[in-house]
This record gives sequence, structure tokens and C-alpha cells, in this order.
Amino acid sequence: MRDMSIHPDEKAREEMLRESQTKHRAPFPSWNGPQLKVQKLDDMAVVPTKVNRSDAGYDLYALHGAIVQKHCHKLIKTGISMAIPEGYVGLIWPRSGMAYKHGIDVFAGVIDSSYRGDIGVILYNSQYSDYNVEQGDRIAQIVFQKVKDFDLQLVDNLDDTKRGSGGFGSSGS
Repeated sequence: MRDMSIHPDEKAREEMLRESQTKHRAPFPSWNGPQLKVQKLDDMAVVPTKVNRSDAGYDLYALHGAIVQKHCHKLIKTGISMAIPEGYVGLIWPRSGMAYKHGIDVFAGVIDSSYRGDIGVILYNSQYSDYNVEQGDRIAQIVFQKVKDFDLQLVDNLDDTKRGSGGFGSSGS
């Protein structure tokens, strides 16, 4: 019988993370990108990971188990805090496998660079049955993106475009 005290995904990713930190201090051997400080707010928290160099996002893990009832949403904490650099944002996106196989989506997920609290993930269950989240499950992914700041200028009129004020469905089906 296999040991169920540690989720298999968590065990494999923790080992991968341990190896990368002791050997290279980064996710991959030839990593030369910027570094981002991550803090575990709880001993049970799992540091975000990515499996492949080309992955856009880092997997986020559930700190505790929970049940997301059918057609409901629930905030799942990760026990992780990040120091996202100024000029960047962390965007929380669904995991495609969870969305396709289980109808689990992610609501509002903008982590501003000034936020230093526990990163939470709002999961929405679109199915007709409850969804069980286990401690250590990969529940979402965070993608870091550079953001440009603008000085908003109030004007009386805007430049005209071909689309104009056409809204939903105006550019075709």
C-alpha cells in the first residue's frame, strides 16, 4: 500500500524543487532569468513549481483540503507569499486538466506587486457534483506578466475605429 500522507504530485515536485535549489538555485540547470522571492507562510505550504522550462505558469498548491460544492465558488489558500517585482503582476489561471475533466475554473486572480499576503485561489465548480480538493493538490497556475502603467487622460472624444462602439458579438460569431 502506498503512503498517502503526502500527495504523489507534492512529493515529486518537492523533490524536483529540492534538487533544483541545491544544484542550481533555479527551476532549470541553465536558468538565467530574474529571481522572485517566495515565502512559505505555513510549514505545509508547497512552493510553486513548473515541470517544463517552456511552461508559462507555475503550479499553485492547496494548503488545506476543501470541498467546492456544485455551482459554487470557494477561496483556497496556498500558504505562499511572493515579492512580485514592481512593474509586474501575477495572474492566476485555471489548470486546463481541471477545467476539462472536472469543470473547475478560477475566478478573479490578479496579484499586484505590492501584495505580500497569502495567495488565495478562488475555485468555481461548474459541475452538478461536489469537487474534493486535497491538501497539496495543484489547483491553479500563476503567470507573471510585465504591466505598463498609463497616465489616464480625460477627453471629450476618442479616435474613431472600424469597430467603433460595437460590443459583444460585433466582430462576428
